[in-house]
Amino acid sequence: MIALEAVSKVYPDRTVAVESLDLVVESATVTVLVGPSGCGKTTTLRMINRMIEPSSGRITIDGKDIATQPAAQLRRGIGYVIQSAGLFPHWRVIDNVCAVPDLLGQDRKTSRARALELLELVGIGSEMAKRYPAQLSGGQQQRVGVARALAADPPVLLMDEPFGAVDPLVRTQLQHDFLELQRQLRKTVVFVTHDIDEAIILANKVAVFGEHGHLHQYASPADLLAQPADEFVNRFLGGDRQLRLLSLLPVDQIPIAPATEIKLGDTIDAGGPVQWTLVISPERRPLGWLAPGGAAGVVSESSTMVPVTPVGPGSNGRSLLDAVLASPAATAVRVDHEGLLLGVVTMENFVGHPAPTGPR
Repeated sequence: MIALEAVSKVYPDRTVAVESLDLVVESATVTVLVGPSGCGKTTTLRMINRMIEPSSGRITIDGKDIATQPAAQLRRGIGYVIQSAGLFPHWRVIDNVCAVPDLLGQDRKTSRARALELLELVGIGSEMAKRYPAQLSGGQQQRVGVARALAADPPVLLMDEPFGAVDPLVRTQLQHDFLELQRQLRKTVVFVTHDIDEAIILANKVAVFGEHGHLHQYASPADLLAQPADEFVNRFLGGDRQLRLLSLLPVDQIPIAPATEIKLGDTIDAGGPVQWTLVISPERRPLGWLAPGGAAGVVSESSTMVPVTPVGPGSNGRSLLDAVLASPAATAVRVDHEGLLLGVVTMENFVGHPAPTGPR
């Protein structure tokens, strides 16, 4: 969908922002640009919609050279989301979303109906459509910014650190919602972030930039973490890249073992449990842990138990490891879609497990 061929940007004072960059962004994928400050990530992003004109090289979108198109026309066909949303403060939410459709001369009734659909899609209820940006939280403003970028149904979406100005909890939710939105809409997305964890979560492919936009590695998150191309990439990923790699490992790929378990209504012999024991309901739903050396007798819901937080389908290896470390029994409890016990996982289950590789 997007191809950059030997693209450079040199400013009049001879500052080199990007030098001879080659990059191909595949259709309907999320490509995330990461790297240290000043490495040319945002410059590259803005050259794609000609907010910054390249000094040399060629950029094509769907095979068409963007230099042959009027800049304003080009930008109307490309969604653009920035940090802090960049909404017009004196316009209502619905008018912000309809900014590009109005410029394109779309029917007002149609564009407003589409705007309401998009607001619902990004998690903003129709009751907020008549509010002004100042009446929304930071996370809500970012959602409106995404809806505005999608209003004219552009095939390409550029996102420049869109979630960087919100708190970590809101950011996590926005990332989750963005992935769900992308699964539905299948846009070609170029996304800039400083956060390698965000890149790993969101990207189909990650481009690691160095000085002057030098492309050190362009790979899937799994391949990037498993096989850094050079020492620069290795240092940029940090010392915990193996833990990050676990976040790409589906939870069902980690082997499980039978639990040491006891059902409600069963009797514990004198001396109590000799090891941490998982209490389950007759339907095999995990209820809690009995500590070693506890009281003997019939196990009931009033028995002293340490709460258990089961790990269900859709989680990843890192979540499972966190559950092992947080458990008093050093054991994570796996459950199925109905919350019924599948088995348990300990640290031993992680040892020697192969790392995920290949595209997501």
